[in-house]
Amino acid sequence: MTDGTQRETDDFDSASHVEALLLIHRSGVIQITFALTLPENLKGSAFSAFTFGGNLVCQASEISEPIIVNAARDRYERDTSHWLGEWREEEEEGTRWRRMQFREPTSFADLFALYIDATLKAMKQDGGHEWQCYPVICIDKVACCDGESEWLEAHGAYMATICNGGPSKLRESAIAELSPKNRSLVPDHSVFVTATNSLRIAWTEPDYESSFIDHLQLIVPIEITLLQHWQLRNLESRLHATDERGFDVQAVQHEAIYGLREYRQSSLQHGTAIELTEHLLGAWRTERLHARIIDSLDQLQQLAAMEQTRQSASRANRLAAAAVVVALAVGLPAIEDTMEIAKKIPEDGLWGTLAWPLKHFANQGDLGYWKLYIILLGTVAAAYIALLLKRYRFGVMVLRRAGYSWQQVSGASPSQRSEEGTDSDG
Repeated sequence: MTDGTQRETDDFDSASHVEALLLIHRSGVIQITFALTLPENLKGSAFSAFTFGGNLVCQASEISEPIIVNAARDRYERDTSHWLGEWREEEEEGTRWRRMQFREPTSFADLFALYIDATLKAMKQDGGHEWQCYPVICIDKVACCDGESEWLEAHGAYMATICNGGPSKLRESAIAELSPKNRSLVPDHSVFVTATNSLRIAWTEPDYESSFIDHLQLIVPIEITLLQHWQLRNLESRLHATDERGFDVQAVQHEAIYGLREYRQSSLQHGTAIELTEHLLGAWRTERLHARIIDSLDQLQQLAAMEQTRQSASRANRLAAAAVVVALAVGLPAIEDTMEIAKKIPEDGLWGTLAWPLKHFANQGDLGYWKLYIILLGTVAAAYIALLLKRYRFGVMVLRRAGYSWQQVSGASPSQRSEEGTDSDG
């Protein structure tokens, strides 16, 4: 765009140069910053299009060959005959650049997807499904108003709209509620920070041509705050995906401990940056996220302890079963000794009556010993199978659907109650 109008797709002379900055954090968070200079003399309607990453503002683009190649996900996309545009004749920064003219306008969110796919493929990693686009707009000159008070009086509703991503028309009371606080300590510029985007407006035109570097005092604290927030978001996702029976419990707990330590020990030191960070983290409900992570860690620890207890009990049961099997395997001589003792017990009296079944087998000699041994083995095997069947039955048991149907609660269907009410009213 130039002067608020759409430029031609083949007009690369007036195109804006976009600097892409990549940060890969050890926690798994990837941050890509697109820095570009907007055309001068933008009108309000055209400027609003750049305050939201999903708006269609890109007519054409030049992208380096490594990005395009690594972003290709299948054989079709790797086929250069299907690529848009053509290669530039000259190389830049040691690589070829492809000039693409889009059939339909695209957005910075689409460009972000292209760059993140290329980055993840180069890292040999699978991508996540969560991301956030946070525009930071820096205006170095306002042509219509002389200062902050005049601009806010004339464009207060417009500022509340672009800073909060709300509707184009707001109630008077809503304008005051949605108007963000000016967080600048000096009168020559204003800084408005919201959960949706940030806006910096200079009221005194600098005597030099400003660049991306001149606005790092605002951009860097926002990047650090985004990194802190998404560290916790990524950590929460890891906690939810962790199986208490897996071996990654300790790894996740270790990662959580160091991640939370880094979250608490921010590198920001001076007052306005800390205030800005606290405001954004509060707007994004990061403290609630932090509390949920602490609760999840406690619950994960309890589940892991329960799983360890279950495994210990299961191990003890297996050892006991093995001991029983060993005792039965070597128990035939013991049975023979028992039979010899049973023969010597007098037949009359209580003890003789109790020993009578054993005497029955003892009188049969070796065959009786073997019969009794087989009966003992069968009894133990039957008991073990019964326990397994019981566990299986409870494991596949289908529970009754929770709650009650309408008829059970009211005693009549809605149509019946409607008829009854009509009769009583008549």
